[in-house]
Amino acid sequence: MVEPIANLRLELEGQFIKLLLVTELDHQTESQEYKIFSKKSEVEIGVVVIDFKKGTPIVTSICIEEAKRGYGSGTDAILLLLSDMAKSYKVVKAFAPSDLGLAAFFWVRMGFQPCFGKAPGGGLWFKRNLTESVTYNP
Repeated sequence: MVEPIANLRLELEGQFIKLLLVTELDHQTESQEYKIFSKKSEVEIGVVVIDFKKGTPIVTSICIEEAKRGYGSGTDAILLLLSDMAKSYKVVKAFAPSDLGLAAFFWVRMGFQPCFGKAPGGGLWFKRNLTESVTYNP
């Protein structure tokens, strides 16, 4: 059963970025996609995808344009989404591909903990308890 975020906002605004929901949950899809825009330039700089399976949101992908990485946009986007998801969920999961070591480091910095078990393509699963403070963990 797919459970959407309660009172879903179509746009979220953070310190550096704006998130705009471009796909919503319906009977055919079990995911939501947000485009990430720079607040400064109002140009699209990335995308984040969240799947909803078995009642748990899973961040399957976050991608920031290579030239725009390292300035806090990905962190800002995830903090916004975690805060919004905390209203409806107790736990969120994230995926890090096996060939992207920085992705694993990113999720740990965001307060996620590695999970046991196999992930697609030899990647890693992470999870975060949303009942705790949703803050950045540098």
